[in-house]
Amino acid sequence: MPSTASPIFTVLPVGPPVGPPARPPVPYRVAIAGLAAIAGLAFVYVIFWFLAAAQLREGIDDWAARHRAEGHTAAYSQLTLSGFPTHLRATLIEPRLSGPSWSWRGARAIASMRPWRVSRVIVHLSGNHRIDWVKDGKTETYTGTAGVLRAEVSIGAGAVTAVGIDIGTLRFDGPVDAGGKNRLDKV
Repeated sequence: MPSTASPIFTVLPVGPPVGPPARPPVPYRVAIAGLAAIAGLAFVYVIFWFLAAAQLREGIDDWAARHRAEGHTAAYSQLTLSGFPTHLRATLIEPRLSGPSWSWRGARAIASMRPWRVSRVIVHLSGNHRIDWVKDGKTETYTGTAGVLRAEVSIGAGAVTAVGIDIGTLRFDGPVDAGGKNRLDKV
């Protein structure tokens, strides 16, 4: 007679699982895909910003070289780029410009723009300034300080299309005339 007793132990098959591997639930897959997309976009934006910064540096260097080729001075002691991630900001330390009968020196010049809107540039020239003007063979020197000296420059088709200037707390001293008055008082 066959035994009807149930075994105490059950032997399970040993080996790889049978059937397809278990997949994570749908919400996890969507979250992982979303995070991967965000990481990819962030990576692309970082590359975009650094390429734009490199173009800005090259543009400043090319502009200065063009002016030097025309016999003018366009120089600075240091150029730094900053502003990541929302701005492209070029800071020129001790900028100098000159033409045949004039020269200008400043403490610093800061140009700032949004990486996605380079047609609008904000230039800050606050700080100390020196202007030398050659008139009738004599050099007149004007020195001063600008608490606020800001220009908003719009660029279109490779040329300046508009400029807005904001000046506040501007003080310059220059040559004194025979009557003891600063010549700037007459302007």
